[in-house]
Amino acid sequence: MDSNSSSARHQRDGSPSSQDIQQRKSETPYSRSPELRVSHKLAERKRRKEMKELFDELRDSLPVEKNLKTSKWEILSKGKSNIRKGRDKEW
Repeated sequence: MDSNSSSARHQRDGSPSSQDIQQRKSETPYSRSPELRVSHKLAERKRRKEMKELFDELRDSLPVEKNLKTSKWEILSKGKSNIRKGRDKEW
């Protein structure tokens, strides 16, 4: 029997060998169908756009210079500080 034949790559218990599994992985690099990949890509793009819009809204509501590029970390930190200042005024 040829050492490259399919039955030669199976282990004694009938399960596929690691070589057989690697070959299958290289033939199908993605577990999702092309339609699912496109759908996921579009959903992820929409999620990132919505997150950017929310960060922009939060940045615009904070006392930071509007013309400077502000990092997300800075936007969240300033937002947190403003919330605490607002709570302190209420108490």
